Amino acid sequence: MKTKNLTLSILLFVLIIVLVNLLSEQYFFRLDLTENRRYTLSKATKNILKDLDEPITVKAYFSEDIPPS
Repeated sequence: MKTKNLTLSILLFVLIIVLVNLLSEQYFFRLDLTENRRYTLSKATKNILKDLDEPITVKAYFSEDIPPS
């Protein structure tokens, strides 16, 4: 009886993982949990980007003293 429950639990776990994986392909999202919402675009920025007709190029310049994180 104990092996049957273990097998059922493992099967259920694998099924849940497969379902989450399939759903994540359809519904992608990210959460910005930083205190000051550092990685979140404002609504105004999203509206500007949505209305662009052509791709944009972004140049970023970084100092050598930036920590790896």
